Amino acid sequence: MTFRNLLILSFGFLGIIFQAHASPLLFTEGVFRQGGFIYGKVEPQATVKLGDIQTKVSSDGYFFAPIPRKANAVMELSVRLNGENVAQAFVVEPQEYKTQKINGIPKRKVNPNPDDLKKIKSDKSQILSSRSKFRESSSFMQSFIQPVEGYRISGVYGSRRVFNGQERSWHKGTDFAAPTGTSVKAPADAVVTLALADSFFNGNLIVLDHGHQVYTIYAHLDKMDVKKGDLVKQGVKIGEVGSTGRSTGPHLHWGLYWRNMALDPNLLLLKKGHTS
Repeated sequence: MTFRNLLILSFGFLGIIFQAHASPLLFTEGVFRQGGFIYGKVEPQATVKLGDIQTKVSSDGYFFAPIPRKANAVMELSVRLNGENVAQAFVVEPQEYKTQKINGIPKRKVNPNPDDLKKIKSDKSQILSSRSKFRESSSFMQSFIQPVEGYRISGVYGSRRVFNGQERSWHKGTDFAAPTGTSVKAPADAVVTLALADSFFNGNLIVLDHGHQVYTIYAHLDKMDVKKGDLVKQGVKIGEVGSTGRSTGPHLHWGLYWRNMALDPNLLLLKKGHTS
């Protein structure tokens, strides 16, 4: 059975179960893969949990729930309303995470000095703050487009990273090896929650809020064309590819987060938009 068939079967079976129990669930969609997600709509008063993760339901009933990078092979989605709980287990497709070795990184970008550590702490505080607020927008349910088109993927989500022979944090997004100055487009409607210049690791960095604490990030930019608070529509240029921060050449680092959990941004391109 193919993954696509498994995905359809899992959702179909889940829908039958909920219907049999007169569930408050109205629809669910998503990508059942490590680093993926489920989103959907329930009665607004319902409580939704995916495994041990409780996600917020908006006043119009929408929700988004993440599937962690190392999720178990089976997870359970549960919806609770008026004291009754309806749950369904589903299969999570595993991802194979490789090791990427990168040499030629400036020493300070691998082993920062005390002043660098202060800068890193300040950058991290601003980035975490930019992903901290819940906004009742369902833009995350759009069909996402790729922020740059036609360029080689040079780094993948989930891989172990070894810089100059030293292992560091795993890679939390997808890298596109594109020339400096290449336009970077918003993959879906969003609000800009951060446009941070010259951060230590990420260089010029943009964070977009797509609603329900679903964020995409754009790092190592040469130029930023938006500022915090701007509303952007899908396809609008937000910046240009560069090689700022910890980088060995021009590329776009594209990341996807739910709150502060990194998910696989490429899986956004597999989902279909939903209109209710």
